[in-house]
Amino acid sequence: MKITNFNRENLNSIRSEFEKELKVIGNKFGISFNVNTIRFTEKSMHCKLEGNLSDNCSNESFLAIEFKEKCHKYGLKPTDLRRKFTSNDKTFRIIGLKVRNRKYPIIAENVLTGKSYKFSIHQIKDMVDIMKG
Repeated sequence: MKITNFNRENLNSIRSEFEKELKVIGNKFGISFNVNTIRFTEKSMHCKLEGNLSDNCSNESFLAIEFKEKCHKYGLKPTDLRRKFTSNDKTFRIIGLKVRNRKYPIIAENVLTGKSYKFSIHQIKDMVDIMKG
């Protein structure tokens, strides 16, 4: 089947095939791959591909690993990873840390939609404290 235009339907099929092939490659080399959000126009598409060594990461994302390693610099704990909090009446889960984002280094996903958002350290500390208390 030849694709003439990219759309959500054919990208879901492409993602599925891509993930199957990446699993074969990953098993061969001991790497777990993750295909993140695919962005597209009518004639082009791109996505971010993550690869982690299977032995060390047990399928954790790079963002989660960064969080565990560097969260103390931001006054957070490794146990805050995957912690849920509420912002604007929506529930989010902390999924990682992007150190290069100075203003908004905490990455969290909307629990219902799975869409990722970035938050400042102050926002997270305030919201996590509210959820604890």
